[in-house]
Amino acid sequence: MPISAVERRFILDQLVSRSKDDMIRLWDAAARFEDVDFFTYVSGAFPDIALGYHKIAADFSAQWFENDFPNAQVAVAELPDRSKYQNSAQWALGADGTDALDRMAGTLQRAVYDGDRETTLSNATNNGMRWVRVARPDACAFCRLAASRTKDLFRSEENALRVVGRSTNLSLADRRMISAGFMTREEALARREQQETMYQIGSRKGTSRSRRTRGSRALGEKYHDHCYCTAQAIPMGVDTIQYLYEVEPQYAELAEQWGVEYDKAVEMAGSSDATSVLAAWRQLDVGAK
Repeated sequence: MPISAVERRFILDQLVSRSKDDMIRLWDAAARFEDVDFFTYVSGAFPDIALGYHKIAADFSAQWFENDFPNAQVAVAELPDRSKYQNSAQWALGADGTDALDRMAGTLQRAVYDGDRETTLSNATNNGMRWVRVARPDACAFCRLAASRTKDLFRSEENALRVVGRSTNLSLADRRMISAGFMTREEALARREQQETMYQIGSRKGTSRSRRTRGSRALGEKYHDHCYCTAQAIPMGVDTIQYLYEVEPQYAELAEQWGVEYDKAVEMAGSSDATSVLAAWRQLDVGAK
């Protein structure tokens, strides 16, 4: 049975709490043994805890994905190399006392959420899914604008939540072939991305080409500070709002409301340009107050 995003976060947080309890037991055991090197003992055993909870979270994620998308091909993402968590433990033990424990606790939290996220991402990608941004009811105008995008979905979770390079552009020939029914938009985008991987536009193969970022923030950063938006995978070929009503009904209502606000902002701006629409949307917010 599908679970909500709130239930999912609660379960993952419980895993994080249990992993920290195991870490404390490891720390106390190492402190009791006078004939072992504390640093070696802890850094050697810590990866077992981190990898164990990473795997549990990944297994849960695969189960949740299968519950949400019964017709999907589901697999658990591969575990990271053990050295990743051993290096993290060694770095953490470079601090003293509670600071070292806090560092390792942070690593365990990332291990749990990485296990969930990596499995969800790999399954969404392997099944050709797209993403919609999920904003909180009190989100800013920018986040509501991004969350109102329920027809032209984001191509990845990263696109939905963080600054990325400008997306692949379809050529006029691509658009004509789509209109003629020779290929879908998704097939055209995949074909164009493959071409851009093989041949750098405007330069010889093998040279690098950087894309401009969206906005002024660096690649990989959130679009603004204190953003609490998440992303929801959407199967291909379904109505986004209808699907959201099945899995996140409360958010579906918000998405519909923001779609109405978007239309008002476009009418007010006299343009669908994102910058102009956002400025108009913010004026609507002021008018509402």
